[in-house]
Amino acid sequence: MALWPIAALHPLALSASLAVIGGCSLYGVLTHRYAYGLLFIGLTFSMVLLGYPQTWLNLLSFASSRTLEVFAGTTACVVVSMVSTLTLRLRWPAVMRPSPVIDSWHADTARHAAQGALALALLPLVHELWRLPELGQAAVSIMAVMMVPVSRLGGSGLLPVSMKMALRVLGCTIGAALAAAILLVARGSAPILIAGSLFGVMLGRHIENGPNAFAYSGTQFTLAMLVALVPDSYIAPDPDAAIARLAGIVIGIALLEPVLAAFHVVSFKSAVAAKDDAG
Repeated sequence: MALWPIAALHPLALSASLAVIGGCSLYGVLTHRYAYGLLFIGLTFSMVLLGYPQTWLNLLSFASSRTLEVFAGTTACVVVSMVSTLTLRLRWPAVMRPSPVIDSWHADTARHAAQGALALALLPLVHELWRLPELGQAAVSIMAVMMVPVSRLGGSGLLPVSMKMALRVLGCTIGAALAAAILLVARGSAPILIAGSLFGVMLGRHIENGPNAFAYSGTQFTLAMLVALVPDSYIAPDPDAAIARLAGIVIGIALLEPVLAAFHVVSFKSAVAAKDDAG
């Protein structure tokens, strides 16, 4: 919020702030224990500024709404987790996986985060050219697909991130198609929309937690269902908002892939040159 007066008036300042905050957030996500908290720093920062609030009142309204949504979702998760811990998990305990922690500077991760930062920095410039909708969702998409295990990065994250992109598109496409069918059946009925949301979350989470190579598509399936079936108002659901949010996902991927490809080519040429010099 403190940067809004400057960033709102100057696209280059907005690009720079997105690159710095988003890039640092992404590096922290990949290397530190409290990755999820660091992720939300970058996501919330990007979503608030890319919402392009015109006044302080709009800014405060959007920021408070975002805070309330996070609080409501976190509270719901904690309550369900507590009930599950006292009931179902006594019978089916989960396997705890330690969070990856990197104590020292990691060059490959920094390079990877820089690619994400560059893609984020392009979003305000795209907005100036075409005024595309829901660029906040594009920023979310960029940061989400860039979250890959550090062990898989090497000199380039093109292949692992491209695989996540493909799974994201697959999951979102199937989720959006099923959500569209439910919307046609529901015709604005809140009980049907809520039941469809519950079904989508259960099915998507089942896929996500399964031992398969396409588990990530389950996460995206769930998100697409929620975006389409959980409206801002059940009294007057607006499908155009869901379409715009899904379009934001496509925009984020379309911006990120060329950035990854360019870095990959540069890394490959650098590796070849180093090999020739050594030979």
